[in-house]
Amino acid sequence: MYLKTKILTTVSIIGAALLLGALAAATTTTTLTTSNQVFAQQENQTGVQGDLLVIQNTSASKQDPVPGHEMHQLVLVAPPRQDGKIWSGVVTFTASKAVDVVVLHPYNKPQTVNQTVGEPLNAPNPFAPGQNIAITLMTKQTDRPVFSGSLPFVGTALAFHTTTGEPFIVAYTLDAIAKSTTTSK
Repeated sequence: MYLKTKILTTVSIIGAALLLGALAAATTTTTLTTSNQVFAQQENQTGVQGDLLVIQNTSASKQDPVPGHEMHQLVLVAPPRQDGKIWSGVVTFTASKAVDVVVLHPYNKPQTVNQTVGEPLNAPNPFAPGQNIAITLMTKQTDRPVFSGSLPFVGTALAFHTTTGEPFIVAYTLDAIAKSTTTSK
């Protein structure tokens, strides 16, 4: 019985090692640096940005790069896409301080904007100069004594954010896929 258990354990360990080796050979991870933020994202073997983003990481906040938000702190988790696709996924996190969850969207100011209609929260896009981003600012995502949560999201980018200017640490797991948008006719 002891020998049978030992053989099964050894075979299981070898199988797991082969599986991990095959997964590592199938994809590579590249680190992109943009505006003092570092992002890990999947690439295929040709070096093209991939459609799958699965990250488990701990990050320290940096100064928010959005113009007018320089006093804010930010951890950019799902980097902005430049190919017109959007991220759709789930993020689970725990932070050292209360954080807001921010989802960014391209914003093309419509002709009908006036004082009656108003505008959504938006700012110049630091990742695409000359363009604007609409900002979904989800406050109250965390509560004391533990600043943590889990939520689905859809958008061009995902970040954790504070307006206090105090640095924070966030540990998170993200599972997202990039999807092409559809248009209604």
